[in-house]
Amino acid sequence: MGNFPDEKELLERARVYLSICARQAGLRDSRPRSFDERVNAATVAINRGAFDEGLASLRKLESEQPGCDHVHYMLCVVYTSSGEPAKALEHLRRAIELNPEKRWLSAQDADLEPLRQNAGFAALLGASGPRRRVVARKR
Repeated sequence: MGNFPDEKELLERARVYLSICARQAGLRDSRPRSFDERVNAATVAINRGAFDEGLASLRKLESEQPGCDHVHYMLCVVYTSSGEPAKALEHLRRAIELNPEKRWLSAQDADLEPLRQNAGFAALLGASGPRRRVVARKR
């Protein structure tokens, strides 16, 4: 794997997925243990509409690893869904600082639709985003 550093993340995601499958099948203890498993469990809770459960888990995860971009991004999703745009934007800003690719993801994410009209959201997406090259036309 030394030649393919991106595969490390893919491998870890596959391990988390297999762990979830094993828990669902009753092959293992059903409680998520690793940090990634707990992030995934919080995401699943949010996706099924259990925002309070997801938020409680994410806050705990944030205190353990304040530099995790995915936790901040998911906090943004929860706060957006609960009508708290200031908190949502605070976590989105942090997620983008930690991982600039979150800027592109947030521009595409339907969960963040309520933020689209917010000037702070537009500023986050525009700040140091990809720049278009201007080509001069011959007349």
